[in-house]
Amino acid sequence: MGKNKEGRPKTVITDKVLEKIEKSAGLGMSIEQISDLLGIDDSTFYRLKNKDERVLRAYRNGKAKGVHHAVGLLRETVCIVTGK
Repeated sequence: MGKNKEGRPKTVITDKVLEKIEKSAGLGMSIEQISDLLGIDDSTFYRLKNKDERVLRAYRNGKAKGVHHAVGLLRETVCIVTGK
């Protein structure tokens, strides 16, 4: 793994990291929480999200899946309550 100008290790975005981002975002985790999970600074995550389309896509897909799941649960609840 190479180092950037400041001497810190470069953040490598693997498929496994993208899966973690998507799953975590889908669970409703904030960027700060996802950053902690990945062991990176919040500003690094924001930079990666703005720089790497795959990171942005994983984050957005996860958020969308989380909303879709929540809407499905709400619909089920309404059906149970209303008997429809």
